[in-house]
Amino acid sequence: MEDKYRALLRHRLSEKTRLHSLGVGRMARELALAQGLSGEEGFTAGILHDYAREMGEGSLLSEAGRLGLPVDPVMRIHPILLHGSVGAELVRKELGVEDPEILEAIRCHTVGGQGIGPLARIVYAADILEPSRDFPGVEELRRTLQEDFTRGLIQVVESTINYVLRQRYLLHPATVDFWNELMGEEKK
Repeated sequence: MEDKYRALLRHRLSEKTRLHSLGVGRMARELALAQGLSGEEGFTAGILHDYAREMGEGSLLSEAGRLGLPVDPVMRIHPILLHGSVGAELVRKELGVEDPEILEAIRCHTVGGQGIGPLARIVYAADILEPSRDFPGVEELRRTLQEDFTRGLIQVVESTINYVLRQRYLLHPATVDFWNELMGEEKK
């Protein structure tokens, strides 16, 4: 399976993005197995999560329109956020992947969302923490995620929100919803 997807992505993504995707796939497989989920589904969702990542912003907007995908005001300003939803639809149409959990994980890895399932949560975290990622605190986040997935995921989302705010980007409402849902779960 790994070789099949690596070959497929060779023609679609730069070497840097391919290596990142492979790292996400491998980490998502490990996390999925640790959470009692399918390692194969974790790997597939992880390696394909950036399928549309290197499309230009104009192409993402036009492809989203062609596919009938919703484009909210934040995505209009930051079209790169569409690469998850566009990628999920392209993976479904071009590769024949029909598993709803894999497609959700690809679709939601950029902004999260309220009510996303366990596999989508895993790919969200793996995208931020895969082995080639290097930023202050990444090792501590990886350690926390391994020890306590929910607590680690909360810290990953917090780190992402802090990064977005420091960059003075728009914060997507789905990320806020994701954060609020996680905080509610933590309080229970």
